[in-house]
Amino acid sequence: MKKKWPSFETGDLPDTDEGDAEMQRRWEAYDREMRALIAAGGVHRDGDGWWVHTTTGELIGPDPEIERPATDEELARARPFAEVFPELAESIKRMPGKDHR
Repeated sequence: MKKKWPSFETGDLPDTDEGDAEMQRRWEAYDREMRALIAAGGVHRDGDGWWVHTTTGELIGPDPEIERPATDEELARARPFAEVFPELAESIKRMPGKDHR
């Protein structure tokens, strides 16, 4: 069965170098397929960065750049949420009914 829209799914991949390589391969395929779809026309981007079929309003998928796997350099620059947004992290911890162990 032919799929209707490009997709980028990685939930089945192991956390290994081979899994990382397969994730990159899948993203490159998704990127190519989405760019071809966009170039063909008949789609537009909504406010959240998702591509939408203009005639039917059907969600197609996120912009390829949103789904792009982070590079090693980007991952090395990443900082914990609580470090970047300390007040927000504290307010989340204090929310009633939450178990924050």
